[in-house]
Amino acid sequence: MSATEMIFIAIFVWMTIGVVAGIVMGRRGHSWFTWAALGTVLGPLVIPLALTDVREEPDIRAITLDRGRPGTGPLHVVVGIDGSPESRAALTSTLALLGDRLGTLTLAAVLDYDTAASSRQWEESEQAKAALADAAAVAKKDLHLSPETVLLAGPPARALLDHATTAGVDLLAIGSRGRGATKMLLGSVASHLAAATETPVLIVSVDRSGRPPVPT
Repeated sequence: MSATEMIFIAIFVWMTIGVVAGIVMGRRGHSWFTWAALGTVLGPLVIPLALTDVREEPDIRAITLDRGRPGTGPLHVVVGIDGSPESRAALTSTLALLGDRLGTLTLAAVLDYDTAASSRQWEESEQAKAALADAAAVAKKDLHLSPETVLLAGPPARALLDHATTAGVDLLAIGSRGRGATKMLLGSVASHLAAATETPVLIVSVDRSGRPPVPT
């Protein structure tokens, strides 16, 4: 084997470690792009850094942005919000279906661990906060209900499920499809939740016009 071939193999292995690091950390709820970039530059040296971040995952807690004001109904519902038409449809369908039966309505957005743990105002966190604010305005307008808004951290399906289970909710509502790279890297959040939880899950899609189905 020539020196050129050895160098090529070394570079290939080095870059492969970077890609694998990005995929593995992405599936754990971290920023896949950040870890792929780090792995490409650092190669095997990225492994101890990744292990350190994995150990710190349990310390990254949910952040309550607004505690809201409960309605008069008996039902506690969590709606996953990511700014997509499907997540907006999940909210409007929940409001239409349950109406005055809603008690506590929690709107939850999920960030990756790295963004959630950072003290900087990353674009992703600002977008999540904006999506929650827009969704809260819809709930206030439609039902005069002030929802609780929270930022969760981790893999979207697991973060929503853990929060719903801990809170003992009556229903978890989500869109049938997410936005961005989540779907590509983590698979269908909706499918995962429907198969993995005993909590009732409402999965809402939209038609070509971006409108949710009309409740019957």
